[in-house]
Amino acid sequence: MSASPAEASVDERIPIRVIGAAARRALAPGAAGQVIATFDRSFYVATGTGALACFGAAALGSGPLNVLIEAGRAHAMVIARMVEGARVAVAETTVAVGPVSFSLAGATAWEPVRVANAAATLARERTRFALATATLPRAGLAPLAKAAFLDGAALGCARSSDPLLDAAFKPFAALAGWLGEALALAPGQPLAPVPATVATLIGLGPGLTPSGDDLIGGTLVVLREVGRPDIAAALAAFALPLAERSTGAVSLAHLRAAAAGEAAAALHDFLAALAHGSDETLAAALTGVGGIGHSSGLDALAGIACVLARLP
Repeated sequence: MSASPAEASVDERIPIRVIGAAARRALAPGAAGQVIATFDRSFYVATGTGALACFGAAALGSGPLNVLIEAGRAHAMVIARMVEGARVAVAETTVAVGPVSFSLAGATAWEPVRVANAAATLARERTRFALATATLPRAGLAPLAKAAFLDGAALGCARSSDPLLDAAFKPFAALAGWLGEALALAPGQPLAPVPATVATLIGLGPGLTPSGDDLIGGTLVVLREVGRPDIAAALAAFALPLAERSTGAVSLAHLRAAAAGEAAAALHDFLAALAHGSDETLAAALTGVGGIGHSSGLDALAGIACVLARLP
């Protein structure tokens, strides 16, 4: 009788098809660690450096932390049966996770699509962005994508019956005000400190990646995209130490990737569709963003909106 997928020998290597940059760093030859979280369609491993990688099938989508394996029912069963605590050992071309071995030979390195002349191009598309996001479902902090286009006074006075959203309005307004001032400066000019109240967003909300973290992540990614790494670096220097203390390892890993300008492929595809795509392409890309986590993609759109609304 042949072994079940969960009992497969390490000699039966499952091909890895696509791997993100952060995942590749986590799975450097010689690294060791363990599985720290399991889900129906994916599992996370952490190695000794504290870096994370997320294994899943193609439907998971590409991203900086993602390791996409060859599709197939047997391989899906491997993912579903993975257990927390399983040991991870990385060799030159293989990753052993518990009794299962994955092959890195032939894996393609994922890189996000980039928008040429992003600052000017995306600034021109603000109205289309506002129209596209006006119909977003009221999940997580998604309504802030629309609120981002309010002036500072209106945003600062906004209220909601949703406790999560109500808790986010003041720090979001403070973030918007800081971004407006920072974006008005030429690159290299001294930036004001990030307002202390913005710290409320870190760890705000439930789940592996709280909504407030996802919002900050979207902000960091689009700041890099529009050519303001100075502002992104200042925000990351403020947010990452807070996240190390007040949010989980998975969310922290995604925030670190966002600070480097990388997020889920669907988010980058949305920015590209906003810049150059048809309305139909943009609508499809928006649907893709809505499929990132429970509300993670929509929360990230609120951070993107906060930047786009204030581009000079």
